[in-house]
Order: sequence, then structure tokens, then C-alpha cells
Amino acid sequence: FGWDNEYGSQRLKVGAFQASRYLISNGEFYDFVVSGGYRERRFWSDDGWGQVRLHNKKWPRFWVLDGPAGLHEYRLRTVFDVIPMAWDWPVCVNYHEAKAFCSWRSERSGTTLRIMTEAEHHRMRDPLPDNPGRKDDMAMHSDGHQLVRQGINLNLAFGSETPTDGSPLSASGFGDVFGNVWQWCEDAFAPLPVFAVHP
Repeated sequence: FGWDNEYGSQRLKVGAFQASRYLISNGEFYDFVVSGGYRERRFWSDDGWGQVRLHNKKWPRFWVLDGPAGLHEYRLRTVFDVIPMAWDWPVCVNYHEAKAFCSWRSERSGTTLRIMTEAEHHRMRDPLPDNPGRKDDMAMHSDGHQLVRQGINLNLAFGSETPTDGSPLSASGFGDVFGNVWQWCEDAFAPLPVFAVHP
């Protein structure tokens, strides 16, 4: 069994780009929230702003208000419990929130920031051999205990997110390029060109 993006291959030329070493943490996203990012239309796409207004969003879905709204005190909803806020864990947001954060951070830094493309994400990961097999995919040959010992959050090894700087860095120097959370990419998810539905 495999997903439609797991069969076939595609070669792309990826231009030079820069990326943050670690995933955006709850602590980094907190600055966006307290500075009024959810109240400022200019940071949001039309669809994103529609979601903010429809759901009266003021912070990420997994943040739980812990006191008066104006104090911006939050706890974190995990799979099994609500815990004290883990500021160094990656923030779990939807695509619109991630894009709005990039717009906000761009305005503050004076540099254009964006969500990476899937091809860029692949460049950040450790290179695979031309014909990768089971031995090249640690999720296929390591159990949860082995993954935890290596600090790798795959296959629900930890049962929740872990600190953004808790995993080993890739060969190119990036953390959590595979595991911990699913990551948004700027391009749309699509099957590889040679994919065909199995009868």
C-alpha cells in the first residue's frame, strides 16, 4: 500500500533558498497572536480572513485560553490531555494561519518570507539513494522505543509533538524535516506524473 505521491519519481531543479533551522514554535507564534495578528486583515488571504471571521478565531485551535482573554495566557490541547503551554513545541496551525504568520513576520523583518515548496522541503532532508528501500526509511525498520532514543518523533513514538530543537539535524542542518508534525507546503498536493490507480 502507498499513497499516490509515493509511487513514481520526478526530477525538479530547485533554486537557492533560505529557511529557518527549526519549525515555528508556539512561542514564536505567540508574538503574532499578542500583536493582534488575528485582528489585522492585511496579513490574511481572502479565504483565511473568511475563516477568522466565521469562527471568531483569535489564537490557534489547540491553544486553550487560561484566564481573561486580554492576558493571553494559554494551555495546550494534546491528543490525550490539556497541559501547560509547551512554548518550544511546533505550533499546530492551518495553512491560512501559517501564511498569515509569514506575512506578519515579513512586515516585521522587512524580508519576504513564505511557506516552502515541497521540492524545497525535499532538499532540506537527507538525500536518499536512487532506488530507496525499506532499510532507507527508519519508520519502516525502527520501533517507537528506538525512535524515542534517537529523538525522532515518527509513528507516534512520543504521542504528541516534541521540542522543535529536539531531533537530530539533517545533513543540511535543519531540524524536524521528517517527523514531529505534518508541514505545510506552498504548492498543492498532487500525484507524481506516472501514478496510475491500482485496479
